[in-house]
Amino acid sequence: MEREEKILLLELIMRDIRGNWGWELEERIAKAIELSKELGFKEQLERLEWYLNEQLPKGERDGRYLRTNADNGGYEGLEDKHSLSYTFHDKSEEFKNVAGLILTAPDYIFEDWDK
Repeated sequence: MEREEKILLLELIMRDIRGNWGWELEERIAKAIELSKELGFKEQLERLEWYLNEQLPKGERDGRYLRTNADNGGYEGLEDKHSLSYTFHDKSEEFKNVAGLILTAPDYIFEDWDK
């Protein structure tokens, strides 16, 4: 997977967590942490690790914590670092395999999901 696709995937996972922090949370956070490490995105890594280790019951974690500026560890503005479209079918097979399995609401994320 190319660097730009990894950045897009990180952004999309964080957006997905923002929209759905109710289930399959740990798996998505773990993948976002892995991507943050690979990309050298220290701010996102710190924010995600704090979110993962937050001392709240599972159902009370609030995904809105991730909706902040990329410079502060959030996902807003990450699109400036990848410049890719929010489409699915034109991405690499590796991207599609990971995104298709890990995102809980791909139909809301990708413009061409149902096409």
